Amino acid sequence: MSLIRRREISLALAAIGGIIMISDYFINVKAIKDIAAMLQSWGVILAIFCIFLSTGNLVIYHVQRLSRQTKEERGWSGLVLLVMSLFVGTYLAGRQDLFNILFNAIYLPINQAIYGIIGFFLITASYRAFKVRSLEASLLLVSGCAVILKNAPIGSWLWEGVIPIGTWFNEVGGLGGNRGFVIAAALGAFSIGIRVLMGLQKGFAGEAGGGE
Repeated sequence: MSLIRRREISLALAAIGGIIMISDYFINVKAIKDIAAMLQSWGVILAIFCIFLSTGNLVIYHVQRLSRQTKEERGWSGLVLLVMSLFVGTYLAGRQDLFNILFNAIYLPINQAIYGIIGFFLITASYRAFKVRSLEASLLLVSGCAVILKNAPIGSWLWEGVIPIGTWFNEVGGLGGNRGFVIAAALGAFSIGIRVLMGLQKGFAGEAGGGE
């Protein structure tokens, strides 16, 4: 196997880049900061090329998919909207009015329709989740009803005490659970970073399994 294609090259580059970026945050050395700034510029350039590559891959995939379908099954709306958005954003960048028309007349109505569909799904999911079968389900039912009534206009009309109860669940109970998720995600990201720096995380290098 060629030296350029060996996975150790990818692992070494990832480890060196990570060490430089971490050192830039904690160490005030001009040479390290210059290298880190250069790496960040390279990252932006690579991200732009990745966007163009993914867009071209998306167009090729949809064209091939549409070519295999019959005339009655073909739907060109997604591909047409993608090309239209790219054209307006690239060649008509100075025409903000056209972009606003596309955003307000197409994107916002579609977004609102999707949220409306998700709303019906949330209602059915809440009905299934609020079935009292255990102590945990009872606590979920009480806290969910308190938060819903606190945010609904009818809640204060039914009982004024539901406002501080719903506020407590939002600002104390919900915030504590959210902090738990954030801490767990931070620890996971930290462990993945350590594995990358040590060369144990090999998924990005093309090895199946992603690590040892």
